[in-house]
Amino acid sequence: GYVVTSVAVISHGSSFAEMIGVVGNSGEMHEAMLFGVDPALRIAFLYVPTLPVSPAVNLRRERWTSGSFAVIVGNSSGVSPAVALSTVAGRRDVDGFWQLSGPAAPGMSGAPVYDSDGRLGGLLVGEVATYGAVSNRPLPAVMVSSERLRESINKHVIRSSERGRPWLGITVRPRMESDGSVHVFVSDVVSNSPAQQAGILAGDVLLSVEGTSIGYVS
Repeated sequence: GYVVTSVAVISHGSSFAEMIGVVGNSGEMHEAMLFGVDPALRIAFLYVPTLPVSPAVNLRRERWTSGSFAVIVGNSSGVSPAVALSTVAGRRDVDGFWQLSGPAAPGMSGAPVYDSDGRLGGLLVGEVATYGAVSNRPLPAVMVSSERLRESINKHVIRSSERGRPWLGITVRPRMESDGSVHVFVSDVVSNSPAQQAGILAGDVLLSVEGTSIGYVS
C-alpha cells in the first residue's frame, strides 16, 4: 500500500533517511521506500509492499472556514494514538496552507486532521512544535487540505502508475562502501514481482544496470 506523510518525518535538512519504517495497526514494522515527493505541499509518498491496504476514509470536500473544529490524531511524545482538538484560524495567502489556532505537539507532523463530522480534512505539515528565531515561541501548525492532497495523490501516485512507471518489486536502501561510493542494497523482494522472476534476492547489492553503474536513487 501507499502512505502519505510530511516530508519532515523522513528527512533531516536536505537529505532523506537512509531507511524508512512504517508501523502497522498491529504494531508490526514494515520497510518502506520513497515513491515520490511534492515539494510545494511538503508531503512525501511512500510505497510499502508488505502493508495491507487500509479501508477507505470519507474526505471533507467543502472548503474549511475560520473557527471550524479540527481533530488531530497522531503521536504525541510517544503517546499513540494521541488526539488533540484545535480550531482553524484561517488560510495563509503565501502558500495556501490552513493555519490552526495553536502549535501541534512533537510527533504530530504528518498527522491526519479530521473535521467535526469525522471526515479527513487534511494533513499536518511544516511548522510543528518548532521555535521562531525572533519571538522564541512555538509557531502555529499548518495543514494541507484534503482537496490539495487529493490533487497531489492523483498527480504523483495514480497518474504516475497509469503512465507505466517502472516497478521492480524491491525495497532498497543505500549502502556505503569502504571507498565512499554508494550502491543499492536490496532489503526485500516482493513475491512474484519482476525482480523475483529475474533472480534478485534480498541481500543483493545492485552495482549496475545494463552496464551502467548506479548509485542510490530515491
